Amino acid sequence: MTYKSDLLIENTIFKDAFYFVSCFPEKPVIIRNCIFEGAFICEFTAFINNFTFIENICLNDFHFNDCNFYGQTHIENNILRKGTDIFDYDGQPDENTFHNIPFIENNIGLQKRNTGIL
Repeated sequence: MTYKSDLLIENTIFKDAFYFVSCFPEKPVIIRNCIFEGAFICEFTAFINNFTFIENICLNDFHFNDCNFYGQTHIENNILRKGTDIFDYDGQPDENTFHNIPFIENNIGLQKRNTGIL
C-alpha cells in the first residue's frame, strides 16, 4: 500500500518515551518501521487527516487518550507489548473520537477487543 504524507516518521529507534501530545496535524501522519523502546503516548491530539501506524515494534506502553481522528485511522501489523489495550490506560477508558471506522488489524500483543474494525 502506498501512503502520501506530510509527516512521515520511519526506520527510527526511539530509546526514550515518544510523546505525541497536544498536536493538530492537518496533513496525513504516517509512523512505520520504528522501534519504540520507551512508551508511545498520544494524548490530547486531533488528527485532521489520516493517521497510519504500521509495522512498528512497541516494547512499552502504547495508548491514545482524548484524541480525535477525523480521517482514516490504520493501526496494522505492529508488535506490541503483550496485553496492550490501546484505548484503556490505568483501568480508565480513554475518550477518543473516531469520525470514520478505524482499521485495527494484525497486531501482535493487542487485547482481543482491540482487534478488527471497531
